[in-house]
Amino acid sequence: MAAAAVAAAAIYEETRDVLKEFLENVIRDSVAYTEHAHRKTATAMDIVCALKRQGRTLYGFGGYAPPSTVAMRGAQRAPHPHVRTSCIFGPWGELGSPAARLLA
Repeated sequence: MAAAAVAAAAIYEETRDVLKEFLENVIRDSVAYTEHAHRKTATAMDIVCALKRQGRTLYGFGGYAPPSTVAMRGAQRAPHPHVRTSCIFGPWGELGSPAARLLA
């Protein structure tokens, strides 16, 4: 039983460390988007863009739809001019991130 408790503690610590690192990265990128927009309050789109930048696209929070549903909808009406529907124009410029500029 003692070995199981030690293993559980080790798994708990590792999970906690991984989660903490993930949240720090998402929050850091979200803050960058918020500051770039000269706002003091982070929006859901800031979080969505931060997740997308890290390769973890989250659908259902404005502006994004899975590629298969976009094709089914056909022509869509133009979005409101003040609604951001894409993360490509973020604090890292037109291409989305420093890494994307290197790949272009």
